[in-house]
Amino acid sequence: IYSLGIILWELLACAEPFKEFGLEWLSELEDRIVQGLRPPFPDDTPEPYRALTSACWHEDPKRRPNADEVLKTLATFKF
Repeated sequence: IYSLGIILWELLACAEPFKEFGLEWLSELEDRIVQGLRPPFPDDTPEPYRALTSACWHEDPKRRPNADEVLKTLATFKF
């Protein structure tokens, strides 16, 4: 579900997350993600999209929505 959240972010931002980290910083990036680092949302991100994406990459995996919950939420969005 975390990865789905990152994919949702990529679709919203039309960008590559953590692009500023090169391969030489991969272990540091992993540590920072575990510590809560997340890519910033574009300013114009609608709140429902921001909320779902943030929920998918919640620091506590037990608090992330399951796939059924994500599908139900996505079904309510207007694209």
